[in-house]
Amino acid sequence: MTSASRLAFPKRLKTLRRRALLVLWVERSLRALFWPVMVAALYIAAVLFGLANGFLFLSAVLLSLGLLGFAFFRFRAPTSDDAEARIEMVSHLPHRPFAALADQPAHDDALGRKIWEQHQGRMAARLAGARTGVPAPRWEALDPFSVRVLLSLLLLTGLIISGPARLAGSFLLPSWPFSGPVITAWVTPPAYAGIAPYTIAPGADILVLTGSKISLLVSGPSHPPPVRLAGAKIPDMPLDAQNFRAELTVQRSGRLTIGPWWHRLASWRVTAQPPAAPVVSLEASVQGETLTFSWKVTDPYGLDTLNATIAPHDYPKALQWHLSLPAQTDGKQKIDLTGLPYYLVALDLTVTVKNLAGVTAAAPPFPFTEPLAPTSDRTVQAIMLLRKHLALQPDREAAFGADALKLAKSPRSQIASSADLHLAYTGAAMRGEAIAPDAAEARLLQIQMEIATGTDFTQARAREDADKALLNALRSGLNGQPPDQAALQKMLDAINQVTANHLAVSSSGPVTRIISMAAVNELARRIAADEEAGKTAQANAELQQLAQLLQALRTARPISAAQLAQAQAAAAAGQALSNMLRAEAALRDQTMQGGASADPQGKLAEGLAGIRRRLGDAGYAAPELDAAQQAMQQAQSALAAQDFSAAAAAESQAIQALQKALSGLPQMDQGGSGQEAQGQNGDGASDDAPLPGLSPVPVNPADAIQQEIMRRDADPSLPEAVHEYLRRLLNLDAQ
Repeated sequence: MTSASRLAFPKRLKTLRRRALLVLWVERSLRALFWPVMVAALYIAAVLFGLANGFLFLSAVLLSLGLLGFAFFRFRAPTSDDAEARIEMVSHLPHRPFAALADQPAHDDALGRKIWEQHQGRMAARLAGARTGVPAPRWEALDPFSVRVLLSLLLLTGLIISGPARLAGSFLLPSWPFSGPVITAWVTPPAYAGIAPYTIAPGADILVLTGSKISLLVSGPSHPPPVRLAGAKIPDMPLDAQNFRAELTVQRSGRLTIGPWWHRLASWRVTAQPPAAPVVSLEASVQGETLTFSWKVTDPYGLDTLNATIAPHDYPKALQWHLSLPAQTDGKQKIDLTGLPYYLVALDLTVTVKNLAGVTAAAPPFPFTEPLAPTSDRTVQAIMLLRKHLALQPDREAAFGADALKLAKSPRSQIASSADLHLAYTGAAMRGEAIAPDAAEARLLQIQMEIATGTDFTQARAREDADKALLNALRSGLNGQPPDQAALQKMLDAINQVTANHLAVSSSGPVTRIISMAAVNELARRIAADEEAGKTAQANAELQQLAQLLQALRTARPISAAQLAQAQAAAAAGQALSNMLRAEAALRDQTMQGGASADPQGKLAEGLAGIRRRLGDAGYAAPELDAAQQAMQQAQSALAAQDFSAAAAAESQAIQALQKALSGLPQMDQGGSGQEAQGQNGDGASDDAPLPGLSPVPVNPADAIQQEIMRRDADPSLPEAVHEYLRRLLNLDAQ
């Protein structure tokens, strides 16, 4: 062995001895703690099986302390010799190599020293692979009957049966014969629960509603013990020198303790349970312009508020309509939809309830669509449209205010000056954003009602009611129950009367369409006769024609005999213009094929000059015909020069001008043929003698187009540019 090995070996030997000493300390400590731990485990098993109490805990503590003291007095600290013996035993080293390394030869001569060094080298080689092993307390020597195994099974069984929750509060000393504080604890549930306060015993698991108040009264100690819930300290309120009180409102679960960890006076596991939410069910239906809904609420605490909300489905920024309902568990409500601004828009009705615990719940929304309220007043229609867009896009209030100002400047129908001023004032406030959008919508509704409840509106409703009664009676005839002649005449007289009342207050205006009242009366009689004869299909077709004529009569205006003659002349000229329009279109088709000549175009231009003279004699100015005349002359010149491209373009301009002129002329609509078309009965007498002439604002495809545009404008998926274009279309006649 080298000198370097001799120097390094004692250092490793010292480390090996220290490790062996540590192993021996662990072994002897575990053996000393075996029986105290067994006693503690036995008490825990008793706790898990519900057999523990303060006296048993005290006994277990005293017995464990006694066994621990007895083990302490018998405890012998390991020495270096014990460590060497441990290493030699674990490493299976015979002949005690540690002693050989420590011994010296008896004779100090050269030969003896050399032999001894060789012997120590062999012993050192044996110690090179020595080890200390792991702690082995050899409990089987302490517990030859394997009580520890039985105790482990008891602990495992107790944990499976009761769980660790039973351990809480089981390590408290008995209050007798030891003097200690008296603890009184009680829970005060929230007022909404309707439950009286109740006491709680220490160590119990308690379930309380969130917001419950736990009160603790500690009597006896000279200093207040600490009170904690889930680790947070609860401040105490001293009552006197030896009485203390603490109160806490439970908002979360956790362990409630009194006293420090080494001396718990009381302990509870508190579980905070949030209050239950109400359960709401909703049933609803829409019939006409009325929304009817009923609700049922189930709640253990009682209701605080109940509200209904109507909101557009696809417009998150839209104004919402709210209604407070009676706080009843069972109720029914009707809503008149005519006052809402969401025409033809997908809506959601939501019923929301909040109970006395402050928990809110809502029933699944009921989807529906608000119908378009019927009205014949054009200004009311424009205001309805303004209200709708303002409710759906309140962030564009200023732009809608500008539209309201334009409408006030040029209303679409005759309205009172007060309504006009109110509309202008509201529009100015909206444009300057000096009024909230919901308040602006409410003002527009007031103006709408102010206009609608005027004289014209009342008469319009009377006409609608009279028309509806006649149409319903005739529709019943399709099912074999036609009205008798007396009842039919009574309904016709009612229509004649409301029409006459309307004409008495209506203002005159441009003649756009002529309808004979006699034709309406005769058509109704003919439908009744066809129904009696069993001609159901013919009567049904005539019913549709009658409905159109009655709709046109609702916007009738009075005209004089001279105006009637002018309108008839204009209607005849309009028929000629219609024929010319078809001829011009056919000529353009020939031109585009390269087979047209200048002569047909010249004849059409001459015919147009004659129509212009007849319209001038009837008092009608049609500037569009001047443009059509010029376009025809240009087309004639281009055809003469064989320039078919220029000729087709000019003919297209002429067609457009003729269409504009034709749309501005009145059309004769007598509703029948032969004598009925002339507005006379069988003996030549006029049935509408009190009504010299009718000029209604036509109920034409424009109304249907307007409603279709409004329906499309209600689609939130359309781009904003499309919405702008649709609104311009709806406001063309207001510009």
